[in-house]
Amino acid sequence: KEFRARQTAQALRRGELNLLQAKNWRRLGAMIYHTLTIGAARRELNRRATQPTTTSTLQPISTTMRF
Repeated sequence: KEFRARQTAQALRRGELNLLQAKNWRRLGAMIYHTLTIGAARRELNRRATQPTTTSTLQPISTTMRF
C-alpha cells in the first residue's frame, strides 16, 4: 500500500497533475487577480469616503490608486 501511494504521488508530481494544475492555476490566478483588483477598488472607495471631499478632489487618481 505504501509503495502504491508513493508511486501515485510520484506520477502526480511528474505529469498527470500538470494538466489539472494548469487549469486550476489559471482559475486560481484569475480569482486572485479578481479579488486583488476588487479589494484595491473597494479600499480606494473606502479611503475616498472617509477622506474630506476637498483632499479627494484635489488628489489625482493616479497617486491614490497605488496598490
